[in-house]
Amino acid sequence: MTRPLTSGPPPSPLAVTTVETIPTGNQQLTVTVLENSNPATGALVTAYKNNELFVSGITGSNGTANLNIHPLTPGELRITATRHNNLPSTKTLTVIAGTPEPILVNTRQEIEDTGQINPNRILEPGETARLRITIKNLGSAPATNTRLRLSTNHPDITILDTTALLGTINPNESATAENITIAAAPNAMPGSNPEFTLYIYSDQNNWQNWFSITIGFSGSIWADIDTGTCALSVTALGTIGYDPQTPRQGRGFRYPKNDTSALYLASFVLGNGPEYLVDRFYNQTGIDQDWQLNDSIRNRLPCWNADQLLQASFSDLGHPQPKNIIVDQRALGLNQPALDNAVILVYDLWPVASIAAYNLYAGIIADFDIVPTDRLHDLARTFPEQRAVLMRNVNSQTRFFGIKLLFPDTSAFLTCIDHAAYVYPDSAMTDAMKYRIINGSIAVPVSDRPFNWSVAISTGPFNLIPGQSRQRLAFAFIAATDSESFLTTCQTVQDWFDNNVGLAEDQGIPEPVHPSLKAQPGIFTRRTTISYQLTEPCRVRLTAHDITGRTVARLFEGRLPAGNHQFNWNPIKLVPGIYFVRLQTGENQQTVRTLLLK
Repeated sequence: MTRPLTSGPPPSPLAVTTVETIPTGNQQLTVTVLENSNPATGALVTAYKNNELFVSGITGSNGTANLNIHPLTPGELRITATRHNNLPSTKTLTVIAGTPEPILVNTRQEIEDTGQINPNRILEPGETARLRITIKNLGSAPATNTRLRLSTNHPDITILDTTALLGTINPNESATAENITIAAAPNAMPGSNPEFTLYIYSDQNNWQNWFSITIGFSGSIWADIDTGTCALSVTALGTIGYDPQTPRQGRGFRYPKNDTSALYLASFVLGNGPEYLVDRFYNQTGIDQDWQLNDSIRNRLPCWNADQLLQASFSDLGHPQPKNIIVDQRALGLNQPALDNAVILVYDLWPVASIAAYNLYAGIIADFDIVPTDRLHDLARTFPEQRAVLMRNVNSQTRFFGIKLLFPDTSAFLTCIDHAAYVYPDSAMTDAMKYRIINGSIAVPVSDRPFNWSVAISTGPFNLIPGQSRQRLAFAFIAATDSESFLTTCQTVQDWFDNNVGLAEDQGIPEPVHPSLKAQPGIFTRRTTISYQLTEPCRVRLTAHDITGRTVARLFEGRLPAGNHQFNWNPIKLVPGIYFVRLQTGENQQTVRTLLLK
């Protein structure tokens, strides 16, 4: 016996009636919902416009709902009506340009803590800092008499100066409030994220935004470089975009920054043969784990005229035959016109043991999924004259992502990687294959069909000889709306790099002073002796930190001669637990863990 799926009459469809065209701007939209030409009472009506508005209402006894909407830009607005035991109905309206109006949004906020004990653009417990807030006018008319007011209910935050005056902000221009001042309580929890409400006023309209900041910074496996236009997650494990831990770490490469990621997995790769190929990219059964954490992501004061700087380091100690190579990684964000759709990655490779490495190649292998739900329709190509690789999707006209080699100024090895040939087969993604990719033996200049593709960009060979050499490489991750804009950005970023980072490169970067840092005893009750050796005179900073990264003691800061040095640490007021002693010499640092017992 077959039972019907439903009992009673079949559900009848709803019908939506409203205007066909509306202008941009604040307005009330009347929507009528009917069932068999009769008013449909109690129907849920929603108005949706991508990334702009989502408004809902319930129809009354006359079958109408009045929705207060404010579409910002021309395009399509979708109206949907649903009700229990009825088939839903959808209607699409056309939004046309209305009266020009300003649209003010908060595009960026950053901490300015110059003058504090640890000036690093991070609000640490006990610090007072200015909160610089940037407002941009996305509309088509000037916003006059622009004012800001900031509020929060977080118990660890005090706002000392809550308001700011920004005057007139013209269309497509930005203004930054410099005077808003906040303070974190001394006992604020590092890593907590207090939320703020930002009220934006002008003579034309009012807006309300929300954002959060992080108190303190204990170091992390990954963090975002956010230019305001694009955002790239960088890790302290040699991966870019995401690290394939469980759960995955990172948020990919996003352009615009609130869109989905176009990057699935990328890794810095180094090697001089199948026996020594170091990466965290695909292998035959999963992901290689050759790169290992040396120091976690740290937010540093920017250098080289960049606007943001995240620094980390990783080593090859996860490889079966390590050569004790340390990779210092700096990620640079540029919040500047024509540069804010790119993120620069600078890698400095140092041999820290007595093992020399010859004929090395290095680069990046990247698996872009330009449209994450449509990875089988990607295309890839190389641009040797720009030393760049680019990917796009045939079903998306505005998502173009790629990588450019910025340094050294040598020819690059570029290739498109067909997953059907180089990833999916059981014999694929061996260390031998990846070495052939980075040394240029595999060179596919352009994809031959829409499919799932990756790209690689590399350079070499070079040598790393302890005490004599180090190698710098630099790449730019670039996003654009078309190939022409991508190539233009390639040249713009190259010019910026040559005029800023490149000048520093020409002046030379000193070989790091590698101290030998020890704490004896490592487990202690009252006192431990910190010892270290300097191979040459340098400026030294010796600090102690708790497990959250908070600085609990500043043991020494000053210039010391070469030789052996000792410092007795007697942490009288600290509670028992794990503490880290950090020795910083110039741009280099070492950390040793200690355990304080009762």
